[in-house]
Amino acid sequence: MPVIFLSAICLVGTFASFVQVGGMSEGGMRAMGTGMMAVCVLFGLLLFAALTEFVILEVLWIMLWRQRLHDEKRSAPAIGGRAD
Repeated sequence: MPVIFLSAICLVGTFASFVQVGGMSEGGMRAMGTGMMAVCVLFGLLLFAALTEFVILEVLWIMLWRQRLHDEKRSAPAIGGRAD
């Protein structure tokens, strides 16, 4: 008998929590949605900034290595024969 009583109390508590969640005002839901939207926008901006920085660094890296290889070609001696 006590087990049934405790189960009934748990069931009533669960029902009460559902009613409480269901009774949440529409303004609260809208504020939560707005907050989630702001977080998504900020995360998107962070990803965009990281991608932009990555592209800029890649272009600079390519330019650096192109210059280094060009300088190395100019200063390297021509191989004309066998080494003795």
